[in-house]
Amino acid sequence: MSVKVAAIQLDLVYGNKSTNTATLLALIDKAISSGARLVVTPEMGNTGYMIPNPEYAYLVAETLDGALMSQILTISKGTGSLICVGFCEIDPNTRALYNSAALVGPDGILLHHRKLHPYVCDPLWAADGDRAPGVVDTDIGRISVAICADVDYPETTAIAANHGAEILALPTCWIAERAPSPVWMARAYESGIYLIAADSCGNESGFQFSGGTSILGPTGSIIASLDTGSGIVMADIDIAALRKARSSEVPESSLGAYRKYPDSARLQTLRLVDRGAAFDLLRPTYTWDSSETDWVRRRLNMDPQIPSAPVQVEVAQLDRDTWFGGSASWISQERLAQDVSQAIRGASGPRGGTADRLLVLPDFSSTQSSTGESIISDPAKFARDLANGIGLGTGLAIAAWSADCECGSKRQTVNCFGIDGLIGSRVASSEPRCACGKEPDRLRPFETRLGAIAALWGPEALSPLPARLMALNGAWITAISADLKQPAPIPLEKTEIPHPSPIRTNYDPTGFHLMRQRGAENNTFTAFANTPSPGGFGFSGIFSSELDAAKLFEVSLGPEEVGYTSTTINFPATDYSTQCTVDKPMLKMRRTQHYIPLVSHSHWRQSTLMPH
Repeated sequence: MSVKVAAIQLDLVYGNKSTNTATLLALIDKAISSGARLVVTPEMGNTGYMIPNPEYAYLVAETLDGALMSQILTISKGTGSLICVGFCEIDPNTRALYNSAALVGPDGILLHHRKLHPYVCDPLWAADGDRAPGVVDTDIGRISVAICADVDYPETTAIAANHGAEILALPTCWIAERAPSPVWMARAYESGIYLIAADSCGNESGFQFSGGTSILGPTGSIIASLDTGSGIVMADIDIAALRKARSSEVPESSLGAYRKYPDSARLQTLRLVDRGAAFDLLRPTYTWDSSETDWVRRRLNMDPQIPSAPVQVEVAQLDRDTWFGGSASWISQERLAQDVSQAIRGASGPRGGTADRLLVLPDFSSTQSSTGESIISDPAKFARDLANGIGLGTGLAIAAWSADCECGSKRQTVNCFGIDGLIGSRVASSEPRCACGKEPDRLRPFETRLGAIAALWGPEALSPLPARLMALNGAWITAISADLKQPAPIPLEKTEIPHPSPIRTNYDPTGFHLMRQRGAENNTFTAFANTPSPGGFGFSGIFSSELDAAKLFEVSLGPEEVGYTSTTINFPATDYSTQCTVDKPMLKMRRTQHYIPLVSHSHWRQSTLMPH
């Protein structure tokens, strides 16, 4: 089922509501005349976004049955098309003001969403939204609505995906980052949805909007976009192909991860709920001052979660041939440790400074004997041999490998180790229940002398929730041991939007990197170790803990490069990025009261995706 959809981009005239409304309605008419069955318009699309106070908002606000909605409803009734419009709302009963959006159909308002997560000007005049995102069945697919900064928080789209959303309409006035935004791409990819982002492109009161209005596919790919200027973006989307991908009826290459990991946001959520771990999503963990939390931890004799001295973080990107050699028949645990150690020593070169060391290695799960058994039969000994072979010294390392359960089942594990052997090991959360009845381990960071380390297996990082749960439990770094073929980074073209420095405006070959987003949305540094092409997609790296382009730093490797990269993270915190790992502002701004649908028993018990 192919459907034509459209997104409108506006260069708004701030303070001129009548002109903006006329422009908006004309573009809606034009998009529908060109065949669009669904049209999405920008956030606050007839008033402008930079409302300074409630007094001004009361002058421009409208009720849900006001003049703008009446005009939109008339168009929808006359054409049969659906229209999602962003507007400044006043509740007639409470007089409360909201940054709102409504999905309008021929029979009236299908969805009404109030922005949950405020940003920049919203706190100056608007109340927070009072309901979780909804999903509605329409003749073109299942649609949900979010507004701008709502998608900075993966819980928003996870809720929509849990309820079967296939299209996310996103009115936005995006700033401080080029667009199409990597945040939009991450939400589209991990939830397996079409995301239609309608943005502003002008400048209001010195705030430059990002333009880049776009229609994204369920792998995060850019189907169509408009860089700058008012206009319309149109594309055909294939809901039937998406439904086939979610039901595992198409080859894995057709729609990214969704054959092997169908509807991964839902799958991960349900498995976490089954063990109770997802209830951590509801805890407002970082609303308390971090110094008070540290005091409590000390009184309870708990380990510190943040390092007390600089840490040198390192990632290795190693080819499978390093340990696979084209044949598994001769490989042994001892030989594997020896070959990997030799490769690391050859790639890393001399170490400088006195910082503690944290090394992240790629996933060794492809190692198995000719009979299919795991090569690593004694994980504790393998960890010691590898640590000593690498010359880890007093440092720690993270790596994933396959190990056999006592009942003989093969289990995917993520491990933290040093020269004395294993410090911690857990079965990956995406693993099914073992043949002997054992469940995967709870998602908790490893508590070490280098602080709380979130160690993830590559496929776990495809969903936003494992990294989120680790961060909520105190992790300062997310270490990902991977052997992933996708999602490869997506390049972003040069933009003509006059962004202020230092926002990147030139062509960026790795504009979207999912693992970069994992760190920024959780305020953890991210160390991602992958295998290079053609086995994996490469692009291993160490990424910043925050979204601010002015503070962004990273070191990374290319798609085919075999090698090693490192950086030193200074503790105690001496810069904004490091301080973010302590304060976690992105976690503080979550609206946990609206995330209950993520952990609703009544939902997961009815799901066909619930593992048996």
